[in-house]
Amino acid sequence: MRFWWRSTLIALVLLCEAHVLARPNQSDDEELIVDTNGQVSEMPRDNTEQSPKPPTRTLTPPENMEGNTSGDTATLLRSVTLQNPPGVFIPPFYVPLSYTCLPSDVVVMEVLIDTDVAQNVRIFSRTRLCTVADSRLIYVQLDLPGSVMYRPDALNRRTLNIHDAVISLWVVNELDFHMAKTLREARQYALVAEEYPLEFKQPFDRPRRITFQKSRACISWGVEMLLHVNIDSSLQCHPEIGALQLAYFPIPLSADRRGVSRTLGEFKDPYQRRHSRQNKNHPRYTVTMLVFLKSYCRYHLCSIYHRMAVASVEYITPLVFLTVEGKIHFQIRQQDGTYMSMINHFILPKNEWFRLSLNLNGRYWTLTIQCRNFTTKHITGTTAPFPEPIHYFDAEGQTHIGGSRAVIGINGYIADMKLWREQQIKADELPVPDSTHPTRWLNFENYYTECSNLHTKLEWAYKSYMEVIKKYQRRVTCPSFEEYAYSFRHPPNFCTAKVKVSVPRHLRFVYQMLRRVVIVTHHFHTQAWPVLGSMLMAKAEQTLKSHGLDRYDDLIHLLHQASCFQNHEASAMLGAMYTAGLKGRKDQKKGLMYTMIAAQEGNMMAKASLGFQHQYGIGGLNQDFGYAYYYLIEVAEAAVANKEAHGSTAVTTELVRLTDTAQLQYHSGEKGDYFQWMKFQASKGMTDAQARMGRILYWGSGGVKRNLQAATKYYERTAKSSPENAEALYDYGVVLLRGQGTDKNMTLALEQLQKAADLGHAAAFTAIGWYKMNNENDYVAAAEYFEKGDKMGHRDAAHNLGYMHSRGLYPGREIDKRQAFHYYKRAAEGGHMDAGAAVARMYHSGHESMEPDPELAAKWAYKVGILHQDFGMFLRKGLEAFLSTSWDVSVLYYLMAAEAGLEVAQFNLAYLCEENYEGVADRYFQRGCQWKYYEMASLSPNPHSSTLLKMGEYYWYGHGEKNDTELAIRYYVSAAQHRLPEAIFNLAYISELGVVIPQQYLGMVGVKKTIYQEGDKEEIAKDLYRICRDHNSGEAYIPCGLALLRLSLAQIYRNHPYACQLSSCAIAAALIGLVVAIVTSYYARQRKEEERQQATSLYHALHNGNMNPTNNTNGNNEGSPPNPSHEGPKPPPKRRMAMSSVTDTNETRQVDDRIDPNDVNGGCSGSMATGGSSGMGEVRPISASMVLDSDDPYIQANAARLPEALLIGEATDLHLRALNGLGEGEEERPVEEATV
Repeated sequence: MRFWWRSTLIALVLLCEAHVLARPNQSDDEELIVDTNGQVSEMPRDNTEQSPKPPTRTLTPPENMEGNTSGDTATLLRSVTLQNPPGVFIPPFYVPLSYTCLPSDVVVMEVLIDTDVAQNVRIFSRTRLCTVADSRLIYVQLDLPGSVMYRPDALNRRTLNIHDAVISLWVVNELDFHMAKTLREARQYALVAEEYPLEFKQPFDRPRRITFQKSRACISWGVEMLLHVNIDSSLQCHPEIGALQLAYFPIPLSADRRGVSRTLGEFKDPYQRRHSRQNKNHPRYTVTMLVFLKSYCRYHLCSIYHRMAVASVEYITPLVFLTVEGKIHFQIRQQDGTYMSMINHFILPKNEWFRLSLNLNGRYWTLTIQCRNFTTKHITGTTAPFPEPIHYFDAEGQTHIGGSRAVIGINGYIADMKLWREQQIKADELPVPDSTHPTRWLNFENYYTECSNLHTKLEWAYKSYMEVIKKYQRRVTCPSFEEYAYSFRHPPNFCTAKVKVSVPRHLRFVYQMLRRVVIVTHHFHTQAWPVLGSMLMAKAEQTLKSHGLDRYDDLIHLLHQASCFQNHEASAMLGAMYTAGLKGRKDQKKGLMYTMIAAQEGNMMAKASLGFQHQYGIGGLNQDFGYAYYYLIEVAEAAVANKEAHGSTAVTTELVRLTDTAQLQYHSGEKGDYFQWMKFQASKGMTDAQARMGRILYWGSGGVKRNLQAATKYYERTAKSSPENAEALYDYGVVLLRGQGTDKNMTLALEQLQKAADLGHAAAFTAIGWYKMNNENDYVAAAEYFEKGDKMGHRDAAHNLGYMHSRGLYPGREIDKRQAFHYYKRAAEGGHMDAGAAVARMYHSGHESMEPDPELAAKWAYKVGILHQDFGMFLRKGLEAFLSTSWDVSVLYYLMAAEAGLEVAQFNLAYLCEENYEGVADRYFQRGCQWKYYEMASLSPNPHSSTLLKMGEYYWYGHGEKNDTELAIRYYVSAAQHRLPEAIFNLAYISELGVVIPQQYLGMVGVKKTIYQEGDKEEIAKDLYRICRDHNSGEAYIPCGLALLRLSLAQIYRNHPYACQLSSCAIAAALIGLVVAIVTSYYARQRKEEERQQATSLYHALHNGNMNPTNNTNGNNEGSPPNPSHEGPKPPPKRRMAMSSVTDTNETRQVDDRIDPNDVNGGCSGSMATGGSSGMGEVRPISASMVLDSDDPYIQANAARLPEALLIGEATDLHLRALNGLGEGEEERPVEEATV
């Protein structure tokens, strides 16, 4: 009934609207408002009817089916949709349009886009008039203009960059459609509307126009040639953001001549570039930054931000300096070359972040400071113009954040520095840093507040003691300072102190150290803080050695207090511990805070850690080679400066891996076997051992402390005893030349060096050249000696030649940076530290024939920096702890070096996590710590082959995460290039599984070109197995050879199935025969064992006096056990024999000569060590002659018990064989004598 009523309503609506005249479809060109050149224009629709628009009906959606009016029913019958989402536009593009309409409806489809210059721009429209009630699915081709379809080329010069696009579908009444002047106006009367997003590619990612237009139009030869012209580079538009981010993460500045440098290029847009050049003397820009000051400038001026010319040390606009009073010194260079400066009257705050904003507009400038959580604002210079135009150009010079070679930087931090070119940004428009900003979560303010409170407590303790001393200075019973300091731990015992202090447990040791400091220095002020910090750090190390990491909380408190008292080795250790998450307390933000604090105070481990993280973009820091170079070059220069420091605590950085047994034996220290053996050989006059001892003591290698005096004696002894040893002569000559371990003796030194040079020693030529250059200023002779040494491949000679070229000291030549770089790089590639640092500096600054390269500069600084003595000290401490089985101490020291970016420390820490000695990894680390540090080690420029193999396994198997086959293959290939057989085997196995290995990788590991070009995975796997089998390592021969054999047999079986089946049958028959033989032999042995047991039973029966061993009371044929109530004499106890052991010198079987105390005959009846065995022990063979002729008291005592038949005649042979455990037909084996 309901269906009939609904059908009737639909029929009535169709009859009422049937008289409406149909309007023909609108043409395509009528609604296109983007021309072929890409120009956007707002063109109204051509509408000749200018009559006023009649009132329209308002249709509302029905609430239920029974209450619908005819208009509501008509609305329900209208719909317009796309069957599938459109996605990314790629020509030719078709969309499936599904619509339902009533007579006199108009269905409209249009495409609207947002561009750089306009919004809601219509680039496509289609209309369709419904003459009858209809429901259809049609495919509409979106034929859009070339400015949005194709990439720029010679004929499509103007393209649109589209930010947003939609396909708009709607249905409107024909009358409303005609009355509207534009489609936008008609859209307001839509009865049904839908929108679908449409994506467009970037202009240069779109297809070329020629691909889709050749088939649609006949083009001339000249036009076709123009379409092939590649002008992408000239038309490509690089987006230029409004603000240049010069620095985001805080930069720690230590009041020295260092800072982060940036080189700003010109605008890439031609119009902006031309405009900036024209306005060199009328600049317009804004610079903003966040600043954290620890103290004001100790000198005249300290740099916050300045710019300098590259070719000369000349300041250019602008310069922002800090004065001694804490004010801002702002300086510019005017058009005529003169300088002008301004100083503000506001004193900057300390120990808090504030924003500094500088606006420059022509001759006017504004300096704004926002402090106290950015709520207080101070403005300077709004109405104070400079007298002359200001000169400023982006491409001139370098921008320095902090210090530079010309001026020192501030003592503090700078973060979030931005430059707005050609823009004026007000300070109020800048957002306040939120909780995600590094300046918020690093929380420097909280750290310095806690340290200030601790300083205040100790200063109050010292001052209160001084007050007590003044008050009771005339009393004999006046307490000493030790008693007063002791009162802080036991207040009731101090009778004279009016104010008693309750000291928390974690501060008690600090007060004890305060007492010692005052006793030594007799005062307590900031200069005594480092002494207290060193004491606290020593206590922390003592706690670590005594208890490991078991007292983790006490260790944390001691390190934090030492950090507050300027011991920033403790800060670096805290940073590493929090970053690694020891004891499950991982706090990446707090770890970075302590690392930044240590780096700001000049700690090399912390600087190396931050440089390593910025270099590879790990640890929550962004990849920035400028930051990385800033940190690492300081570490590299410190490593160069300290390499010749031969103090007792100085060590050489030695890269020892815990998996290398030979290295572990060598680095066992002065008490180790290697050092003691070398010392013994040297004492016997072995020249090689003497020379080796001299080098060990000179450099402090092998875990031995440096001792220049002892090293010099060994050098002297070697040179005198071996005058033909060029190496010994050179070593002795160098120490005499430098006066290391002995007095300088230039004459004897040159004599020794000349002898070594005459013997062809390259380093001797370099040493003589160094003397000529530095002592005699004879650059001609020095250059000749250096050239000789360089031709012989000596790296020091190449470095010295680079030095001469870089400073214009080479005879007949001026300064030549290019030639200097050539020599420096050659020496650096040979491992010369000074040359490596010079190469890093030249990559950073560039020269006349080389552009600056911050990435290579950071890499070379890293190579030199890891050789710093601090790394060597932590590596040695970690190794010593490992050799003494102090696993947790070893973990902590290796952890610090690993977080600083040292590859060998990362490898060793991963190894400790993997081996998990005594559960050390489970106690202190989260799960999977080995993969974290193996991955960090793989980032090194020269990772170890085992590291690459481990990472390949990690990505192949996943280990709790999604596996990555591509990365696994890449790591395996890298390991295979190191000729690691396991990696080659894994690649073969991967290929055997059917995984495609790229051809370039296969060529890198040595697979034949003809094989991998064919693409046969089995042949590739076979060739890889063959390469693995033929590896130098003997261990790889068997597994790789078996795998190759298995694969070859499988291939033969597939190629020759019938022959293999016959061979299989033959092999199966042979196996069946073998099984039958084994079973037969088994049953034969079983029978022999039964006969043996029968003989044994007979033996026991005879000894127990039973002459009929087959007699039994149970009526069966088996020998029954002897009756306990009628036992005869028991056999003597057997002699116990020890297991045989084989030594390296002989194979003598060792026998235990212990005799059972109950064996009165010395155990002569015991079993032999080499005889057979049974369940009862060894049975001694018996023969008739032994019974008749033996002097054994036991045999003689029991001879009467033996039957006569067993003592005489041949008839007893079978019985004797039975007693000896022999079957019929078996020969009696001779008795072996046991060796005692």
